Amino acid sequence: MTDRVFSALAQASDNDAEAALWQRWRDDADIQAREDLVAIYHPYAKTLAASLYAKRFSNDIHFEEYQQLALVGMLDAMDRYDPQLGMQFNTFAGSRIRGTVLDGIEVFSERQQQITVHQRLKLQRLQASKKMAETPDDTTTDSDDVFRRLADVGLGLALSWLLENSGMVAEMQERITEPTQYQRVELKQLQKQIQARVDQLSQQEKKVIRYHYLQNIPFEEIADILKLSKGRIAQIHQSALRNLKQKLLARRDFELVC
Repeated sequence: MTDRVFSALAQASDNDAEAALWQRWRDDADIQAREDLVAIYHPYAKTLAASLYAKRFSNDIHFEEYQQLALVGMLDAMDRYDPQLGMQFNTFAGSRIRGTVLDGIEVFSERQQQITVHQRLKLQRLQASKKMAETPDDTTTDSDDVFRRLADVGLGLALSWLLENSGMVAEMQERITEPTQYQRVELKQLQKQIQARVDQLSQQEKKVIRYHYLQNIPFEEIADILKLSKGRIAQIHQSALRNLKQKLLARRDFELVC
């Protein structure tokens, strides 16, 4: 059997699997099927965002804004798409994604005071870190309560930094005065340890952490993907950080200095 035949069979199998996902989503409102479809088409939305960003006329709008708008357009197209019409989803969604991005960029250009996606991500993470410190701890005294809360906020921000897939670890390595190979390896190992603990979280917590930190998706779009409220996503995120903190501090060989 030739490579071309194998390729054709693999493509047919992929098409059948994709058609099954669309049926589960359209007929049964299967959220897991929708998540799987998001995973399939998100790279396509990012590609369109990159293409439009490359043709920009100014640098006033961050690339993260293009990506977010492309994701919003893709999610809207997914809710409107009918596989029975015989049109490929990429064909159906392409114009809608482009339109959403261009319309959104026009709005952003008129409202420069609006918080950008990158700033909003940082704000959401800071707020979640602060909330980690709001729950009273009976084991602390009034004298050290302020310091405990500050430590919790610092730990939350440290976890945010180590989870974020945006090159910040590399940037931190560059800031270290004459960084040694050991320091570079140590930072990467620390990041891997935290990501390994993410895999031990509950399914909902794991999904929110991965969407928010590894794909840089704001809470609003995560809520749309998982069909939950933005408030519920924020609660899951806060719970995930708290559980992650407990898993890390429970290890005798792991230390985080705030």
